[in-house]
Amino acid sequence: MDLLNLLERELKSDPLIDLFETYDVEVVYEHDRTYEGMDDEYWAKIPSLGLQFVFNKNQKLQTVFVHLNEKDGFDSANTNDLKLTSFSTKSDALQFASNNDIPFSEGEAEFLGEHRDWIKFKHKAHSIHYEYRESLLSLITLQAENA
Repeated sequence: MDLLNLLERELKSDPLIDLFETYDVEVVYEHDRTYEGMDDEYWAKIPSLGLQFVFNKNQKLQTVFVHLNEKDGFDSANTNDLKLTSFSTKSDALQFASNNDIPFSEGEAEFLGEHRDWIKFKHKAHSIHYEYRESLLSLITLQAENA
């Protein structure tokens, strides 16, 4: 499965319909119930594949979270099956970005009691964010450029 190829696709596109029907996925509609001016969104998840999908108000896929640890009800995703490059360390990711002239940003923070280190590759139509917790790659976030 090529996750990057799914970004910006409509919720009702054939590839997403096929995927969601295969895994009996429920799509959840979240509306601005508190009238804060936030856009409505739709989300879905396939815990057995370690995937969570977020669609914008126009039902276009904007973000895919790829969970790499068995946590919060998600199994660990297989990045090879998803055609994603992963890096066991942040320094490996930095080296790859430098060697391939990929623009990136990086940082670290303490969030929800965990130290998180990250690097974000910036491509023309999307970004790929690698998050490391306790020095282990734990989450990859794919995001459409206009998200």
